[in-house]
Amino acid sequence: PGQFTLSALLCVMAVCLAIFASAVVRSLHRLGCSALPAYFVVAMAISCAGVGLFSYPHPLHNIFGMSETVGVQTPLVAALACWRAPGARQLAIFSIIMYAVVLVAIAVNLIPLVRPAGLWPLVRPYFGIVQRFLFLSWFAWCAGYAMLLLKAGRADNSIQRMQTGDAGPRH
Repeated sequence: PGQFTLSALLCVMAVCLAIFASAVVRSLHRLGCSALPAYFVVAMAISCAGVGLFSYPHPLHNIFGMSETVGVQTPLVAALACWRAPGARQLAIFSIIMYAVVLVAIAVNLIPLVRPAGLWPLVRPYFGIVQRFLFLSWFAWCAGYAMLLLKAGRADNSIQRMQTGDAGPRH
């Protein structure tokens, strides 16, 4: 009964991710960084839309679901893209930390495949929550990355105004 709602939600998320990706491109260009992380966000948007449009048990559902593996690499790509830019060091460090969290979430999600005797009984009752941990960790990176991009952009704009002698709007 909730399948249509979940599909619609995933498609709306995909649109929001595409909008976010366009903002990431602009912000990274202003900072002198590669826009490659934005393309990985677009890959996640396509995967989310595919999962939403082709709901289970459609065979494409699993293909789009597995393609999210590309999108969850975005924090690593973002860290590498911003590492050498002086105004983006905080972005890179945050992205590395969040990539470690994403990797932990991926590892925990793989527990059912191997079902280790000591770990599986602890995870099994909470597996629904465990599955959402990957979703939560990736979108926490998105939120934090967006806030840090805004902060870096404001600092960059302030420096440019000081260099050009423009103090901003006069009242």
